[in-house]
Order: sequence, then structure tokens, then C-alpha cells
Amino acid sequence: MSIEAGRPAHLTERERRVLTELALGGSTEEVAAVMHLSPHTVRSHIKSALRKLGAQTRSHGVALALARGEIDVEALLASES
Repeated sequence: MSIEAGRPAHLTERERRVLTELALGGSTEEVAAVMHLSPHTVRSHIKSALRKLGAQTRSHGVALALARGEIDVEALLASES
């Protein structure tokens, strides 16, 4: 499957933030703590984002989101410095 496979994503802001936190190495529990959400809610956002992206795994979802410009890890890192 190519990196461009799947339909247009149209991720929500929360879905993009969750994927960004995953890209930075966060676990479900760590993302939940950073975003002040329950782990169940984080898993729900991940599942929704992966479905929209046509991704099979979290890593695949992050790669697709990065390739499509849905998330920008460098911008988040720059805003936190």
C-alpha cells in the first residue's frame, strides 16, 4: 500500500493532536495525561483517525498523517520551546 493510499483524512483538531503526541513517542496513557483526557477517549480518537486515514496501525497512521501534512511535529516542538 502506498503512503498516499486511502481517502482524504479531514482529521479533527483532537485527532491531529493525539497523532502528534504519538509521533513524539507518547503512549496512550501519556497522551491522555498531557491532553487531560481519559485513555478510553484517546483510544477513540486514535481509532477514528486511523479509520479516516485508511491506516492499519498507529505507526502507519502517524506516517500517513505526516506525509499528508495533517500533523507537523516540528511546529509543535517549536511552540513548546
